[in-house]
Order: sequence, then structure tokens, then C-alpha cells
Amino acid sequence: MPFQVYELGRRIETPWQSIFPPRSVDQLQEPAAAVPLSANDQLKESQLPHGSAGGGNAEAIEVLRGIQSSAEKERRPVYQAGQIMSKPVVTLPLSASLRLAQDMFQRHGFRHFPVADSHQRVHGLVSDRDLLAATSELSAAGRQYPTSAKVTAVMHGQVLTASADTNLRYLAEVMLAHHVGSMPILDEDGRLQGMVTRSDILRTITHQVPIELWS
Repeated sequence: MPFQVYELGRRIETPWQSIFPPRSVDQLQEPAAAVPLSANDQLKESQLPHGSAGGGNAEAIEVLRGIQSSAEKERRPVYQAGQIMSKPVVTLPLSASLRLAQDMFQRHGFRHFPVADSHQRVHGLVSDRDLLAATSELSAAGRQYPTSAKVTAVMHGQVLTASADTNLRYLAEVMLAHHVGSMPILDEDGRLQGMVTRSDILRTITHQVPIELWS
């Protein structure tokens, strides 16, 4: 199974869809049909090297075409979560305080941290929004936690995870439909291998994945 739910370091046998139900997403309007550009159209005069004499500079155009060709060759097919996951993963220990979590968010600039034990088993997941809500005087939960409190008091105890061989398109669909911002990637023994975030998927689509894989 590509997706599993872990709670306090142990796998839950309950089907993950019942724990993480899909959320409605507003339908987008159908975009107008795009008109493909020719190679010459893409090479505007503003793209030519400084000092070249407009679009008639055949040598400059050939240079730019060579750059485009090199960029295409650098792209590689990406099919699985393990190919784009971030590793090694920075985690918060079970003993971490909210103060330590605040420092870690500021230091690394991440949006999510898995909370893991010394064996790299995931016990929970905490986001920067969770932390802000827990420590703010205007906490929606009606309770403000001191920064000395443990991160385990505010983390999400049930975490949706995936395996490294999970199809990337399927992973993206699940993260979108279920409003999952980050997905821990676990090995067969339930140990943390990496993390995939929405930003990782967008970066991959933009820079690496041939667009036909997503059509």
C-alpha cells in the first residue's frame, strides 16, 4: 500500500481515507486555448545578448537555441516520491519544547517538522501554523500553551505517510484532495526516509518533469 497512517510511531490498520477524508476544492474555470509559439517567436529581441543587432543576428539566435537544447537534455523522467524527497530529514525529538520548535522553524524556514523518536519512527507532525495557534494569545483553541510545553501537546498525532515507490502523480493528487502540505516517506520498517512537500512537487513540475507525464 502506498499510503499508511502512523500514530505515535505505530501503523494504524484503519483505511487512511477514513482518517483523512478529501476536502472540496473550488472548480477552476476552463482556461482559454493556448497558441503554441514557434522557436523564432520564443527568441525575442529582448533575449538577445547585449549589443546584438536585433532579431537578424543569426549567431545569437543559434546560441540561445543551444542553451534551450541543453536545458531540455538535463531534464529526466520523474515517476516516484523517492526521486524528489528531501533527505536527510530534520526532525524534532519527542522531548522538544515549543521554544525549540520556534527556533527550528526560524532557523530552517520550513513549514512542517516531523516529530520522531531516536529510531526515526514518526510520532506526529507539527506545522508553523500549529505552533503559532498554540502560543498566540488569540488561540482559536481557547488555550495558550507556554513555550516550555512539549511539542507533543500540539502536534498532529495521526500522520499520513507514503512509501518511496509511490507514483508521483498519485501522491500529488492525494496531497491536493486531502489538503496535506507535507508527506513523510517511510521505508518498509516504518522508519523515516525523506519528506515530500507541495513545494517539492511544484519545483519538480517546473524544472524536471516532462509535462506530458502530467497530462
